[in-house]
Amino acid sequence: MASKATNIQLTKDGETESVSVNGRTDFSTTDEFDRDAKIVVTYHTFPSDDTEDEDVKNDETNSSSEEKEEVRRNDKHESDEDKKTVSSQETATQDKAAMETITVSNNPDLAALLNGSDSGPEVKSFAEKYRGRTIEFDGYTAAVQPHEGYNTRFDYLILAGDNGSAKGPSFRFTNVNYADLHLSDDAPDTFGVGLNIHVKAKVLEYDSSTTWFELEPVEISMR
Repeated sequence: MASKATNIQLTKDGETESVSVNGRTDFSTTDEFDRDAKIVVTYHTFPSDDTEDEDVKNDETNSSSEEKEEVRRNDKHESDEDKKTVSSQETATQDKAAMETITVSNNPDLAALLNGSDSGPEVKSFAEKYRGRTIEFDGYTAAVQPHEGYNTRFDYLILAGDNGSAKGPSFRFTNVNYADLHLSDDAPDTFGVGLNIHVKAKVLEYDSSTTWFELEPVEISMR
C-alpha cells in the first residue's frame, strides 16, 4: 500500500496532525508496503469545555483557599495586636495603681487600720501588703524624743486623728531631722508635741515586738 507523506499544520480541531506506516513518516508515493502494514493517523483536538471548566474551578478554589488563609493570618495578627493592647492597658493600670497614694477614701484597708487596734496581725498584714507604698492621713504628734542622745535627730510618735485621741497603730518617724520631715511652709520652727498634722509617708515595716509601725516622711503639713 502506498500513500503520500503529509505534514499538517494545526489549524482546526479534528484535523490530521501526522501519518505513519510501520513507524515511518518519511515515505513517498513510490514506496510499497505489505498489506498488513501498521498505519497510524494522528489527529489534533482541543480540551473539552468540561476540562476547561474544571481547571477554572480548580483555579478559583485555590484562589479562594489562599484568600481564606490570608484572612486567617490577618485575623490572627489583629487578635495578637488586640491582646498586646489589652496587656499594655492592664500593665498601665497596674502601674498607675502602684503609684497612687493610699487614703481612707480610696483604700478600705487603711480606713480599717486607722480605726483599729494599735497592734496585732491585721497591722502586720497591712504593713507587709503595702510595703513601699505611700499612705496619707490626718494625725498628730503624740511624742518626740532625741534619737540615741543626738541633739538634731529625733524619733516621732504619730497617731491618727486629732490631738488627744488614741486609735490605730503607733506610727513612728525614726532618726529624722527637721529637713527629713519635709514640712510645709507654715510649720513652726519647733516641731514638737501636740501638733495636728496631715501626714504623707511611705510604709516601711511593722515590728511586732515593739509595736512600732515605721514610716518614712514624704510631706508633712499643718492643719
